[in-house]
Amino acid sequence: MIQYILGVGALYVLKEILSELSDKSITEFKNDDIVTDYAKYFTSKQETIAKIHITKTLNKIIKGKGKFKIGKSGVPHSRNKQHKAFNKMYILAESKNKKFIDKLEALYNEKYISNKKNANYKIGTAGVMSDKTGKYFLYVVTK
Repeated sequence: MIQYILGVGALYVLKEILSELSDKSITEFKNDDIVTDYAKYFTSKQETIAKIHITKTLNKIIKGKGKFKIGKSGVPHSRNKQHKAFNKMYILAESKNKKFIDKLEALYNEKYISNKKNANYKIGTAGVMSDKTGKYFLYVVTK
């Protein structure tokens, strides 16, 4: 019985350590133009939780803003520099699963396509995503 309790305790500690590491990887992108305060790490098994978080966060961010655009990147700093018409990038989600981030981008581009402030003109996902760290990010840029 004591071995079981110790094993469960060790798993809990490992989970906390890994959670802290994933949070640190998100914050490494934070600067004046990139906001990571809303970012959360998700696996594809957490899709429902991810959608709840992303929808709530997106609605909060775009309220009171001008134009916005939803996208994905494996290298947020580089991608943000390409969005010259926008002044702020908000990281919404991080995952090691590239297909999961592709799926989320397609879902949110379709969900918000009719919003008059949305600068995405097509539903679906926009192209191939490269990375340097094996992590992928869903973001929204705003004016």
